[in-house]
Amino acid sequence: MLSQRRFSLVGSPNDPPWPIPLTVQVDGTRVERLMHEPTAEIPISRDADVLVAPGRTGFFRVRYKGPVRQRILARYRALAPLDRLGLQDDGLAFLLAGEMDFPEYLDLLRRGETETNPSLVSQAYDALTWVRPLVYRIPAWEEAFRRVFTSQGERLGPAASPGESPATTTARDMVTRARVALDPLYRLEMRHRFEAIGSAAPEVRQAIYMAYAATASGVEYSGLIRQMREAPPGHEGRMIATGLGMLSRTEWLLECLNRLGSGEMQVSSWIALAYAATWLNPTSGDALWAFLSGNLESRVSSLATGGGTMALVLQYSLPVAGLDRPAEIRQWVADHPIREGEEGAKKGLGMLAAFENVLDAARRAGLEVTRRAPSS
Repeated sequence: MLSQRRFSLVGSPNDPPWPIPLTVQVDGTRVERLMHEPTAEIPISRDADVLVAPGRTGFFRVRYKGPVRQRILARYRALAPLDRLGLQDDGLAFLLAGEMDFPEYLDLLRRGETETNPSLVSQAYDALTWVRPLVYRIPAWEEAFRRVFTSQGERLGPAASPGESPATTTARDMVTRARVALDPLYRLEMRHRFEAIGSAAPEVRQAIYMAYAATASGVEYSGLIRQMREAPPGHEGRMIATGLGMLSRTEWLLECLNRLGSGEMQVSSWIALAYAATWLNPTSGDALWAFLSGNLESRVSSLATGGGTMALVLQYSLPVAGLDRPAEIRQWVADHPIREGEEGAKKGLGMLAAFENVLDAARRAGLEVTRRAPSS
């Protein structure tokens, strides 16, 4: 039995069914039909191998249950890379929506330890950046991600091999960044490479900047600011700014966020800094809240450039800043309507609600949930 409904991270919209062109693979045979009702039946045998939308050909998410899911997972490694990617991507979405429990999701995530397809390794990094503010609060989740990226780092090695594909090089870049965010020992290892950053492989330079900034002393922080000011416009300046997004001291990170519109930092570099602060730095919540509540309205003219930057700032920073102060964040949004960011604020509050639901789901699963500061 197949059923369809609109997917939402928060709530269950009661929209009418859509006409969905559907392809289902049953024991290797493709069955095609238009599903325009809430439910549909495709006859299959009790032990059939079923795959919906093989090759990710449909614009929808797929939730497998019961024996069908068990059989898919039993042949997970034999599935095409796009189908494995679909399972991973949909799994995280269903976890955030409260439709998949933690043990089931963690079982799926851990399969990434032995993944060899670079696109799926990159997808794991994207997943981490989407939920990093939650991950460090749930040690079992953090450990699962750490094991995935440690395994991938050992498999990929520290530098490109002759003839390596660009996708593999990109995956190594993402793996090193993830390990800096997740592993204090690896962070220190990468920090020690800062003095020789000029000779480092291009795909690990960003991780080195991140590690150095995350562990910086006052003198080192000042040096990074000087480097950012002196860097020519372009990639290097954005790498330094991304590194600064990992600063562990709230006052330094807030100082950097407040450089928007000061002329000291290009908007593209500021966006890189804000992205790292929001999605990779688990200690950034207080700095983001101070920036939003104390400075945002005065920065509207800098952000309202017609490119949707204000909406993105609110969409991505509200759930992170709000995890420790949800009522305060919701009241602030109600009291500070910003036309350029209205849709972003709506999405940000929706994601905050999803984050809160995930923390509740972790507790129901018996997992430890903590507001601890992450290891440094």
